[in-house]
Amino acid sequence: MACRQAHPSLPPPSHELTRPSQITAQVSFCAGRPSEDYPDDQDRLVMSELYDIELRQEKDIHGKAIAQALVVKATQQGPILIEFSDVDIVDTHKPGAYDYNLGVVFDTFVPEYLDDTAASFKGDQGRRDGNWWVVPLHKSTCFDQNSKAKYQLTLRANDEIEGAEEGDDGAIHITMVPMRKTKSPRPMGRMRGCSSSKDASIGYGQLASTSSVPTEYRRIPGTKYYGLPVKYTVPRESRPSQDAFSRNLSKRRAIDMSIPFARGTASQIAGSTQA
Repeated sequence: MACRQAHPSLPPPSHELTRPSQITAQVSFCAGRPSEDYPDDQDRLVMSELYDIELRQEKDIHGKAIAQALVVKATQQGPILIEFSDVDIVDTHKPGAYDYNLGVVFDTFVPEYLDDTAASFKGDQGRRDGNWWVVPLHKSTCFDQNSKAKYQLTLRANDEIEGAEEGDDGAIHITMVPMRKTKSPRPMGRMRGCSSSKDASIGYGQLASTSSVPTEYRRIPGTKYYGLPVKYTVPRESRPSQDAFSRNLSKRRAIDMSIPFARGTASQIAGSTQA
């Protein structure tokens, strides 16, 4: 898996892919647009200047190096965009028999996939906002939330987060898995199933929605997941955000219940309640 503006070798995946034999993709990060100002996803999901990326050596409490982490050096707090491009999947097992796409989902926790069952593929729905995207090959597609999700993925400086859970590293966990269907004409559109600094966390911010269409793509049997944890930093002088925010989905929903007319959310709350 390749990544723009990054060291050629990414951190090792949390799960190895068994087949198809070759999967490549570019993953890029930049500032997003607030759904309050850009309610239409066609206007909101527009990539801007890409953030720099570095590999950081993670250490345990004793100072021993344990792993490398991908760190995105953001320039501001607020919504984020993640773009997948140049996705390619080559299957040497049954070449030409299937159309392939890449399944992608974002979590604020470490997801667990225990086996090949459909329930495992969905992950922990009680903690996840939304569901999987299906990213088409050879096409740039960007996201600021999961498919059928309620909230934008949003960046907040760690020292501005109240009630942070102990041991939470603030990372966004991107899970990728190859998907396929019997070869046929490819549908269009997104498919559901895309200075000095300080540490920051990804959580759930403003209410938002992204259009999508159903897909026939399914996870390839016997293929495991690729998990990529991504951490963020923001400049120390970055402007604090006043928008609702939580790393925990249940707590973020509780904010809407307690402050139904919070800034930028009143009409969207009414709409989502009626849906």
